[in-house]
Amino acid sequence: MDRQKVAGVWYLENSRFRVEVYQYKTGNLNMRFGAHVFENQGGVYRAVGDSTIPPQSSVPEALVAAEERIRDWRANQASRNSSSKPAKRPVSPWARFVQRWAALLLVSAVLIPVTLAPPYANGPPIRSDGIFYHIWTRAILERDLSFCKWTEFGWAWSGRDPSRGVCRNKYPMGLALLRFPIMAPLVDLRPGAPLISRSEHEASLICGAVALALVVWLLLSSSYLLGAPVWAANFSALAFVFGTGLFHYGTYDSSFTHIYSALGLTLLVWLGLRSRKRMPPAVTVAAIAVTCFFLTAIRNTNLIAILFLLAAASPMPWGGDKRRLPTLRWRVSAAALVGIVAAIILNLAYNYYATHHLSFSTYGDESFFFSRPMQWSVLFSYQRGLLTYYPVLAVGLVAGFWTRRTRLAALWLSGLIAGFVTLYGFWASWFLGGGMGHRGFVELMPLAAIIFAVSLPDLPLERRKPIIILAAAFSFLTLEIMCGYWAGTFPFSDATREVYWSHVAGKNSLLPFQ
Repeated sequence: MDRQKVAGVWYLENSRFRVEVYQYKTGNLNMRFGAHVFENQGGVYRAVGDSTIPPQSSVPEALVAAEERIRDWRANQASRNSSSKPAKRPVSPWARFVQRWAALLLVSAVLIPVTLAPPYANGPPIRSDGIFYHIWTRAILERDLSFCKWTEFGWAWSGRDPSRGVCRNKYPMGLALLRFPIMAPLVDLRPGAPLISRSEHEASLICGAVALALVVWLLLSSSYLLGAPVWAANFSALAFVFGTGLFHYGTYDSSFTHIYSALGLTLLVWLGLRSRKRMPPAVTVAAIAVTCFFLTAIRNTNLIAILFLLAAASPMPWGGDKRRLPTLRWRVSAAALVGIVAAIILNLAYNYYATHHLSFSTYGDESFFFSRPMQWSVLFSYQRGLLTYYPVLAVGLVAGFWTRRTRLAALWLSGLIAGFVTLYGFWASWFLGGGMGHRGFVELMPLAAIIFAVSLPDLPLERRKPIIILAAAFSFLTLEIMCGYWAGTFPFSDATREVYWSHVAGKNSLLPFQ
């Protein structure tokens, strides 16, 4: 037989192995196909043992033979390594637990002192917008949703009916409903009591810390369900908790809705992944319905994220029993729709009570300015740019696009982020008020962290190292800004280039540049 030409080159396991298939012509003019197998060793492909694959009758058979050769070669390598190295000591269950949940343990170790003894002077814990999310608790207990009696907060009422003495609270009631079982017993309804008691403030801090810890647990668990190794899942979790607004909005600004939105969206992802593996469908359906109800009731824009998740779940090639997927997809979509519709009905009922008009949004006259696009500022400004304050997001998305397994998920998440950028860019207050970074994207950060965790082990070593270094450096950059924000050296709004860089590489940096 004479080798005639190369029939094709195939790459297996994300370019770790290269298989060159050759076409042969036999004496009776039948075509046969052989192959050579090579492994990527530091960017150079070297032969795998006896790399020659005997001729087969077709290209698929040659590739199957190449995969068998790779398995045999790995088995031989493993046996050599095991015979040349001393036996490893068995790892205790406690050590395995610590390794698996290291990021959660570390975040919890930081959360406990920060929650019990906040290292920042700004207070009380429920302040600014958080007051109006929380004030629903007192209004429900007093059975009075008019809100007009709190005249000092008139700017927070988006509608007023003087004839009935009813004012519309533009901040949705979802967060108050979620925390109602915890907060209701702490409200002091006695005459002359403070609007928000000390116990309510303390409970708000604890609830935010617990929500953040749950986000980390769900993030890690989702990463493991997708096959991410322990080191990648833990590194990604830490990079995105401290490299975005997750830690800040789980502590300093925990009275806002963002950490709870992040918790709800991460829970949806986890439920979806578990439902493909082993969770009973009935439990999944009920949990998804409740989660979608609270997400929609807490923040209107969460509806967009829910719909994107439902649409993105269909084409994801991430395992499960494919025979039950159509039924499961229908049940999940129906459950999500039930929760969404229930929240919309609640909003419509309240808006009709307050204004005698049917509307979903409680923001009244606040609207979009399509003649003043601010999308560039939403992404890159020093005032509140998404990638200016959370640059680790760019690293995570690049890694997601770089690997085949996560490319589709990274594309969907980029589309969701682009939708939010477009929405906020036309909104009246495109920067969404004061805050550390653009808080309108905090709820999406766990989704990026999961993609990052799954993509890291599939990156070639020469690409993985710079990606990890960049992610660590960018996370530290965000941590520097957060520390300045907490210390009062970084402003709540209208930050400038000089102020920004003074905290990154200047006199206010955590590193001794000056």
